[in-house]
Amino acid sequence: MNALSVPIEINETWEFFKNDLKFFFHSYKLKPLCQTKFDKKLPRISYSLAIDTEYKRSIENPDVAIYFRLFNLNKNERIRVDNLFCVKSSGFSTSYSTGTFNSGEYYRHEIICSEDVIFNPENNFIVNCYMTVEMNGVLYIESSEEIPRQSLSQFLWNNDVRDFILSVGEKNKIKKDIEVHKCVLSCRSPVFDRIIKTNMKEKAEGKVEIIDFNYETVNAAIAFCYDQNISQFLDTNFPTNAFSLLQFAGKYFINDLQETTENFLAKSVSPLNIVQITNTAIEKYSTKLENYCFNHYLIFFKQEIPVENMDLLDKEFAEKLQKELGQ
Repeated sequence: MNALSVPIEINETWEFFKNDLKFFFHSYKLKPLCQTKFDKKLPRISYSLAIDTEYKRSIENPDVAIYFRLFNLNKNERIRVDNLFCVKSSGFSTSYSTGTFNSGEYYRHEIICSEDVIFNPENNFIVNCYMTVEMNGVLYIESSEEIPRQSLSQFLWNNDVRDFILSVGEKNKIKKDIEVHKCVLSCRSPVFDRIIKTNMKEKAEGKVEIIDFNYETVNAAIAFCYDQNISQFLDTNFPTNAFSLLQFAGKYFINDLQETTENFLAKSVSPLNIVQITNTAIEKYSTKLENYCFNHYLIFFKQEIPVENMDLLDKEFAEKLQKELGQ
């Protein structure tokens, strides 16, 4: 992916008539009760919300569940939806979570409550004969096409004859060596290119020491330089590994590694971690990721989705955000 997936705000309201719900819950229909919406921002895409009951035929008072579905996806396209559902009149809300769609299958989001709770007037699920379900969140369109691996990079990765060493570890402690090809480092990083080609001791010794990053981060960065898949490293110990890799990419000007890490972090943004990702983007001078987070704050606040740890947000960024929200 060459650019961050553009976040598309979604905000829809479904109204289910009380009598329709009663009829459906007691009719033993196999198909759920559905309503479909068409988004003006995505003219070819439609999505539906469905209400269904769990084990309707065997339980007198079954649980009621929400299902969500997308239609008309193109080939090699997938859509990620980060959202929550709520019934404001009752104070009910699902957790903010992620669903990814490759076709029109139903995506079960979460159980609301039992059937008798919905119809109990004291719970306010039904107001003026309607149960109103709101959906708030962000939608992303992503390509599912795999980027083909470069055969030369793979050949070099499998080649044991390497001519340069990265000695990784803290000063005065045992270091671990990573053997690399000079040509790969020079092509990927102008900083390493200058080290290799300048008449310094590193050139003479065929080695450079790296003391401010751990072995795992450097090893993942070098694997990326050989076009290897580093998704497992990024997924492990989230978001610490990604932050460290972003810093390494910035220091050594490995632009495609920085872009890949920014994309990974952007795809992981949620109200639970956006403050931490924002602060790191600011600290590592990742303007693209910082702006990406900024747009998400606007959506979250507009939809009244609570954001955790707002008191820890960078002060200048918070002032800029407050100014934008005040307009």
